[in-house]
Amino acid sequence: MAMISVLSYNVHFGKRLEKIIYWLLKKPSYDVICFQEFPKSEIAPFLRAFSSAEYEYRFAPFIKRRKIVFGELTLFRKGKLVLVKSSTVSLGINHGERVMLRSRIPRTSLLTVFQYKQQQIVMVNIHLVNVAFNTLRYKQILKIIDRLDHRMIPTVLLGDFNMPSVFGRKKLFALMEEYGFDMVRKRLSTFHIVGVKYQMDYFFWRGCKVNNLSVERVKYSDHYPIRFTLTV
Repeated sequence: MAMISVLSYNVHFGKRLEKIIYWLLKKPSYDVICFQEFPKSEIAPFLRAFSSAEYEYRFAPFIKRRKIVFGELTLFRKGKLVLVKSSTVSLGINHGERVMLRSRIPRTSLLTVFQYKQQQIVMVNIHLVNVAFNTLRYKQILKIIDRLDHRMIPTVLLGDFNMPSVFGRKKLFALMEEYGFDMVRKRLSTFHIVGVKYQMDYFFWRGCKVNNLSVERVKYSDHYPIRFTLTV
């Protein structure tokens, strides 16, 4: 039985990345870290803060702002997890975001497949469209699911779904259940703005179990990080 510790965190374009690094260095190391809105130029400095032999990574860009590329960054512990393959799932360019964010890079999600001993594990680091109705987000989720292996390999979808819980989650949960995914029913406060807290970040799993869930109330971003233990 494998126990894999996981952290998911939207770092708000790395605005307080130094504080996030300091916070992580005080914590036990995670086996997998999934960041959203991570600046590509800061990957090497970030890794230098940790043991040089500790992590490998994969990165998928989703936006370019002021010549800086940001995207999904998935780090995984060397020696415990072996990367089988990784791929970028293109979610398309939304007209509203192209105008407001002035970026022509398509939204993406980062799909990685790991090997732990005799077991493969699929991890999808997700950041769905922001400037759109939920209808488009559901279509993006289906694009991601369509890229998954249909065998019952343990699979986790996690990240920033950009679906505020104040508008309900029943349709999202029904969609994920249709494809065999389980979820946390309790509403988690993962996003905060002007004193208001609600859920924006989610994770779904199938073929495995999730334990030791917690949301860390650290204010280094407009999101809070989620951590849990994956058992396969």
